[in-house]
Amino acid sequence: MMETQLTTGFDAQVDVLVIGSGPAGCTTALRYAQEGLRVALVERKRAMDSFKPVCTHFIQGCATPVLQKMGVLDTLKAAGAVRNDIHIWTRYGWIKPEVDADAQHHGYVIRRSTLDPILRDAAQNHPNIELYMGWRLVKLIENEQQDIIGAEIDSAEQKRTLRLAAQLTVGADGRNSAVAEGLPIRIHSTENKRTFFVSYYENLQLTSGAISQLWFWKKDIAYCFPSDGGVTLMCLGIHEDNMAQFKDNPEQAFHDYFKQLTDGPAMDMAQRVAPVTKGKHMHTQRRYHDRSGVALVGDALLGIDPFAGTGIGWAIQGGDWLVEETLPALKAQSPTHLRQALARYTQLHETRLRGHTWMISNYSSGRDFNYVFPPERLLFAAAVDSPEIARVLDLFLNRVISLRQLITPKFLLHVLWVRLRLLLLGRQPWLNTSAERG
Repeated sequence: MMETQLTTGFDAQVDVLVIGSGPAGCTTALRYAQEGLRVALVERKRAMDSFKPVCTHFIQGCATPVLQKMGVLDTLKAAGAVRNDIHIWTRYGWIKPEVDADAQHHGYVIRRSTLDPILRDAAQNHPNIELYMGWRLVKLIENEQQDIIGAEIDSAEQKRTLRLAAQLTVGADGRNSAVAEGLPIRIHSTENKRTFFVSYYENLQLTSGAISQLWFWKKDIAYCFPSDGGVTLMCLGIHEDNMAQFKDNPEQAFHDYFKQLTDGPAMDMAQRVAPVTKGKHMHTQRRYHDRSGVALVGDALLGIDPFAGTGIGWAIQGGDWLVEETLPALKAQSPTHLRQALARYTQLHETRLRGHTWMISNYSSGRDFNYVFPPERLLFAAAVDSPEIARVLDLFLNRVISLRQLITPKFLLHVLWVRLRLLLLGRQPWLNTSAERG
């Protein structure tokens, strides 16, 4: 652990101050603490078992290596985390990637009511982390150069205010980030025309067994994710054109919607065990700022359309990227090197996720699949009958490979050949005008 002299005017001093103790905040705090830095983790909610209610709970495979580094993967498995292999339905048919049992690129489905307390408990039990439950951010503190050098927090329950000095303050406090509100921010956003409904069912039988299912259905999207605790997470992303059916009785509309799906779940044999929770205005937004001494992670940096289920995975992965880029500068206690490291982190985060973000946000409008770029129709149609193409598509949808790695000339030629062969053999129609348009 690094030793530093207490800065004048502050009550305590740490290396890193993290605001928000969801997956992004706990990942960031744990990874810094594992490297020997002193961390303060601040959470406005008082309960250790608090969690985010509207979430697909789908942790992409890109986050699995970070969970291993954090030392929490075995705990998540013991708590019932379900490997999230997935079958995807489009109007071309079912895409069913054949994934080896020992494949390492998969992620997990686990309820936030299980995940968040496990991560928070791991943070609380780390000797380098001081957890402040029930404390909220009052304001960021800056020096004469307008660099952020800490924050003021308070506790209504304890009726106390603390000023914490830190080399780096991290905003991991979600879409409505209080840290971001304290900064001069520029936002790039894309409208999301879908509203999301989430609930849980018990004793739900899926045609896929324990494998997750996703349907691209008309302009809507439907999901069934077997999760821990013997329940299945059910989620609908309903386009604004189709919201009328949810106006009078959203609970019944939610239940009945799944009955129309191809190979859909046996809804009437199952029991809903949670309220139907609604999430709207979940637009894609990326925040930009140029202040040093402060960074954003998770939804505070990039709030993405939840239909792709990337939020948790990218929050975990992004926290790890931040640690990797800034650790040398923080250990050297060099503000100049930290400013450079934060700029690298921001650029790296945007560059690595650019293709995925563009595809996800572009589909938020409810548009049909593209013909040309990216060639979604070609890919989805060919993946139905080609295990090899389905496997590569699965890697992309787990965010293990980038858009550039997906649409290489060699791979696209192979996809085109498979599609043409299927058409010539009559195994797929030349044009598909199915009513399921989706």
